[in-house]
Amino acid sequence: MGKPVELEPEGLRRAANGFDDVADRTKKLLDTLKSSSDSKGEPWGDDHAGEKFADGEKGYKKNRDNTFSSVSTLVDVLRQNAKNLRDSATMFEENEHDLANRDKRDQRP
Repeated sequence: MGKPVELEPEGLRRAANGFDDVADRTKKLLDTLKSSSDSKGEPWGDDHAGEKFADGEKGYKKNRDNTFSSVSTLVDVLRQNAKNLRDSATMFEENEHDLANRDKRDQRP
């Protein structure tokens, strides 16, 4: 038989809160970055040099949008990690409760 598993559900929940905190702060930074970027408009102009800078596969707009998307995905991953930790804590507690009740039933005469 393997070694028993020890787990502290409240520790998992505290860790989940940490993930939520980082997700919230990252989302706030992303919102600030988007707002700041939007408020600047398109200062590079609409001449050939401005279009070359802003448009195209390696242009500013493409890179900006990819960055926004990547950071947004990071926020989602952090929130999902928090949820997974909370779900794991709850599942562990439920399993422990079920096992304890089963053991009590099995010990009855």
